[in-house]
Amino acid sequence: MLDAKKQPLLVPLVDRKVIPYIQIGKTSVNDATTENCFCDYHDNVAFAVIEKGAPDFEDSRVDMKFIYAYKAFIFEYYKQWIAMDIFRTNFKDNSKAFMSPDMVAMYRMLQLKHKEFEPVKKHFDSQIMAGTYNGIYTYSIRIPEQIAFADYSYIAPNYDMNGKKIMHTRKGVMHRIALTIFPEKTQSWLMMSCLESEKEIFEKFFGKCSMHHTIS
Repeated sequence: MLDAKKQPLLVPLVDRKVIPYIQIGKTSVNDATTENCFCDYHDNVAFAVIEKGAPDFEDSRVDMKFIYAYKAFIFEYYKQWIAMDIFRTNFKDNSKAFMSPDMVAMYRMLQLKHKEFEPVKKHFDSQIMAGTYNGIYTYSIRIPEQIAFADYSYIAPNYDMNGKKIMHTRKGVMHRIALTIFPEKTQSWLMMSCLESEKEIFEKFFGKCSMHHTIS
């Protein structure tokens, strides 16, 4: 991961400008995969079905698919929420520094993401509070070997596996998929999830992914 404790590398450019690059360092799996947006209690409650002694993933487990999708979404939501909070706090302290076109554009982008993320969060919240796991469509791909990495993200891919553009933006709102990939002892899994209402947007993309991978 990016290691803030290491001295940044100062890389000179042709125009004599210097860009600092933060170096990468090894870290534990626990530190790499732990986010601080939940307290210990709620972290344990929210992700109990996929962590801390949970069984291996089963493609028939709707609850597991739902929580993996939620994990990818909520951590990205938290990052955007923190970015907006920092922006607003710093604006109060030094408003002139945030009047430039670049900073205004960044603020508008954060506002737009908030608008896009809130309906998704509302759906997850309502299902979790009700103890149900409905309204999420997941496409799973089994990889018949143990890979050497794990990751999760909440993204809007621009192109499918054949280079065809994915029309993920409708009426000015970008729609995304929750992507999770992780290894087990004898196999690995790649999961792509979206709201059921967004299934039509990504269904062809999911299908084309299956043509480029070994499926169980």
